[in-house]
Amino acid sequence: MSAAVHVVAGILVEGDRVLLAQRSRHRSFPLLWEFPGGKVEPGETDEAALVREFQEELGIEIEPTGVYSRIAYTGNEGHEVRVLFFRVRRTEGEEPTPLDVEAVGWFTSPELKRLDIIPANRDVMRQLTEELEGKKPA
Repeated sequence: MSAAVHVVAGILVEGDRVLLAQRSRHRSFPLLWEFPGGKVEPGETDEAALVREFQEELGIEIEPTGVYSRIAYTGNEGHEVRVLFFRVRRTEGEEPTPLDVEAVGWFTSPELKRLDIIPANRDVMRQLTEELEGKKPA
């Protein structure tokens, strides 16, 4: 059995909006939306991988602030995929730019429900949406 693939994803919420990236049309699950992130490279910490992925995909600086959720599933090639979802915050004010993704967008809870989300993110997205809807406006 092959080693598990470790993936990190970042949940960036500002106000009532959540940042999502649209997958490249040339990757698996083309044009579906997901929390930004990617594979953890050998020797890299989960947090360092997440910071690197946000820089490479969106050109923004973030800081992981805590683990939000974790899931595991069997990937397309039959190997186990473990995804660690972090809450993150922006450390710089620049707007995200789609560098290595098709598009990037900020979405409110009602908008999230209408998007095509990659299967691995759906349960966490549902949990986050329920939390956002449970919050009272400031």
